[in-house]
Amino acid sequence: MSTRMRKRTLASGLAALAWLSLGVLSAHANRFGPPWQARVIMDQTILYAQPDGASAPVGPLVRGQIVVVVDESTAADGTAWTRLPDGWLRSSDVAEDTTPWIAEVSVASVSVYARPNLGEPIRRTAKQGDLLRVTGASPGIEGDTAIWWATTEGYVGLRTIREATSDWANDWALPDGSAAPGGWWGAIRSQANVRAAATTRAPVLGSLVPGDQVKVLDEVQGDAVGGNATWYCIDGGRYAGALVHSSLVHRLPDPGEVLAPRPEDAPAGLGAIVVSRSTATLTYLDADNTPRFTTYVSLGRAGVDTPEGEYETMGNPTVAAGDIARWAIGTIPATPVLIVD
Repeated sequence: MSTRMRKRTLASGLAALAWLSLGVLSAHANRFGPPWQARVIMDQTILYAQPDGASAPVGPLVRGQIVVVVDESTAADGTAWTRLPDGWLRSSDVAEDTTPWIAEVSVASVSVYARPNLGEPIRRTAKQGDLLRVTGASPGIEGDTAIWWATTEGYVGLRTIREATSDWANDWALPDGSAAPGGWWGAIRSQANVRAAATTRAPVLGSLVPGDQVKVLDEVQGDAVGGNATWYCIDGGRYAGALVHSSLVHRLPDPGEVLAPRPEDAPAGLGAIVVSRSTATLTYLDADNTPRFTTYVSLGRAGVDTPEGEYETMGNPTVAAGDIARWAIGTIPATPVLIVD
């Protein structure tokens, strides 16, 4: 690396670490504050108008129901209460849940925004019944006071989607992280519909345009299109685990390894991650600085350069799926990340 930059913390939202599946947490309070996604953990609980069991009941909630926490409070008697958009329930009846889930659009149509603000560009318009993968709840930004659902396509209003229960939704599952070392990279030949299953009868989850890159994890036999029954299960980006017909993808050269000197203050026994801006690749180096895994990555929004420098991952990420192999990253804390040209 030509210039040593001051060390910063790289948030766990690095594109290649996009799929973190941490499950239900026992603690109720999110370290970043509300809003956050949670699930009801009692067979049934009551939502009240106020943080008081004697106040008017709003309605029942059942085990497993997804909710958004917007505030917390402790009553005079010491009872902890959690506020949802429609009322209050006892904090012991709900737990934070960071697991992505599949939703269906519950209104006639909904705009999917690039960021959680009504002034942002609209990425697409989803119609009633369309499926979206939800990754959590988000506050509005830059003056927007709404609460949003964050999806892999963008941001939608809180009351525009609901948990999907169809067979199509159940079919659209995240790939297992153990598949990441295999597979190959391809580019889209022409406008391509991405579907929940290997059939043209399956819901369209979105579309890819010529030049978009996808990681192909597996070949699946499904409905024939033009006499060709082979579909590709893809990983990475917005549609991990979805299917694209094989006629729409051509194979790319494997990404090349990029090496960099190991940081002098790197913890002993840990590897390092090298992200190359010029090749849009990520290489994992083991503790001996030997390359073990390389993948293509997305480096952020167009027009916003990823700064060269030295970073580190935050916390102990457990990769459930995505373009970094579980054996490569695992639960390594504070892994050095080098951004190079």
